Amino acid sequence: HNRLTTLVGIGAFVSLKVLDCSNNSLRRIDVAAANELSELAVLTQLDLSNNNIGEVILEKIGGGGQQQQQPGPGHNSVPFSFLSKVNLSFNMLSGIPNLSSLSALQELHLDNNEISNIENIQDLLPTQSLSVLTLHDNQLDQWHHLSGLTTFADTLTAVTTANNPFCANVRFSLKMFVAWLLPMANNIDDEPITAVEQQVMQGLFRGE
Repeated sequence: HNRLTTLVGIGAFVSLKVLDCSNNSLRRIDVAAANELSELAVLTQLDLSNNNIGEVILEKIGGGGQQQQQPGPGHNSVPFSFLSKVNLSFNMLSGIPNLSSLSALQELHLDNNEISNIENIQDLLPTQSLSVLTLHDNQLDQWHHLSGLTTFADTLTAVTTANNPFCANVRFSLKMFVAWLLPMANNIDDEPITAVEQQVMQGLFRGE
């Protein structure tokens, strides 16, 4: 619990693996503007929850057509190549940030934001590694946008979508529907999927 508004100086801790900047006053995370963050080449966990973050930009070094600077010893040309867990819950995000370059990302927390649309989620998140995704308590109002989650059908094992506006408009079990979209999932909205539910789901949605 501090009042940090910037991460200037964080680049000095090049061996840092876990960075917890939760409960501060950060408003924007931009690697291009504050390149020090990309110096954390071995970072595996990043907690930015409970801030005022409205925008997150994590891009490869040397983007935008500019000449790429040669990385120093032990430095990755692609930042955050080991980053497996990111917590952005309880912020001011209105959309899903582009984290598609985080090839090691396994766990992403986006709950308790102002996210209103996930229609292009498949273009914004890594499709080969993500196993946990929290989207509950946002402003999602179109349940059919959940179909984009099928892009992660081979990897997602746990997902949350409860307490969004669309939940009041559906007349079927969202848990069953999401479980059908994600055959590898074993936990929906913090509830395990039982064997009986799997059988019912197959009958309802797969015609078995």
